Amino acid sequence: KQWYQRRVRDSRFQSFRTIQPMENYHIRSIQYSARGDMLLLSSGGPQAKVLDRDGKELYESKKGDQYVYDMSKTTGQTSAMSNAVWHTKDRNHFMTCAADSTVRLWDMNKIKEQTTVIKLKGRDGKKKKKKIKVEESE
Repeated sequence: KQWYQRRVRDSRFQSFRTIQPMENYHIRSIQYSARGDMLLLSSGGPQAKVLDRDGKELYESKKGDQYVYDMSKTTGQTSAMSNAVWHTKDRNHFMTCAADSTVRLWDMNKIKEQTTVIKLKGRDGKKKKKKIKVEESE
């Protein structure tokens, strides 16, 4: 949802716009592009978004098929993203990583299509899984 007020700050220092870019997910990382004209957002969901400095959505990564076992065969992240970062030299490329044990490289010139998928594996050659140790308190 976007609400537009005056384009300048008033004496109460209220912003001119409020946005909710990731509907029902918490934002996990925000990163400005090298020029400062775009924002890269990753959330608890499987999609990353690129916004311009006024809050307009420029790009959204594709959500992958969670029922495909081989993560290199699906076209996007299938679980919660943990981070997203810009390419250091090319302003149209960025990288995302998620709990599905993949790192994906994206090109904003290709509509909702990743360019590279890197699958993370443990020493035993199996898919990396996050182990959570739960301790009961008395």
